Amino acid sequence: MDFLKPINSLASRAAALIMPFKCPGCGAVGESFLCRECEKKTAAVVEPYCKRCGRPLPPGVSETADCKECRDSDLPFDLCRSVFFYAPPVDELIKKFKFKRNYTAGRWLLDGVCIRAQFQPGFFPGFDSADGIVPVPLHPLKILQRGFNQSEFFADGFGRQLKVEQMPCLVRRRYTRPQSLLPLKEREKNVRGAFAVSRNAPIAGKKLILIDDVMTSGATVYECARALKEGGAAEVYIFTIARRALYV
Repeated sequence: MDFLKPINSLASRAAALIMPFKCPGCGAVGESFLCRECEKKTAAVVEPYCKRCGRPLPPGVSETADCKECRDSDLPFDLCRSVFFYAPPVDELIKKFKFKRNYTAGRWLLDGVCIRAQFQPGFFPGFDSADGIVPVPLHPLKILQRGFNQSEFFADGFGRQLKVEQMPCLVRRRYTRPQSLLPLKEREKNVRGAFAVSRNAPIAGKKLILIDDVMTSGATVYECARALKEGGAAEVYIFTIARRALYV
């Protein structure tokens, strides 16, 4: 994708002269963090996709203002966008950042998001007029295990790109099993009621961006969006770094 080209910057290549990079996608050693072959494999969400929920549609489908899920379901958000498909090598970058604290991987993903926001602002309609950007919260035990919240990292960087302040107004009420370990049908039940707006959070009438790293079934971000709406938010835009291609 053209918008990815600036990510492997001159600074990265210069740094590689001192310590060459080992590509997290295939292990090849080279002058850029992600090798050219893996960069070619990186898939961005492009048209056709649902203009409301951002769901990628099968190739050849005409553009639509909404998809069947949007028409048939009472979804708790106003707009949703994801930049990448959750597929190699993006899935490996997210895992290395989330579980191995590989901040170079996290920065690469964030750079891709910010570059797209800069050069393709139409992909994020209305995001720059939001009142705050809200990271999906982790349970305190998960923070202790992982050492950080990856969604806060992305919220901070994306917020600075949009000039929208981070607003950490959500709390996690209870510890939940990792969504990735559950069948899709059980994920909604797993997170039901797990999130709430923190007391006295000033979100009434606000337009908020909810941010997370990966969207699969949508159960987590939908539950968070529902909590924000119930807490008084006027509009909730969901944004994730990547999402699985679940065509309908």
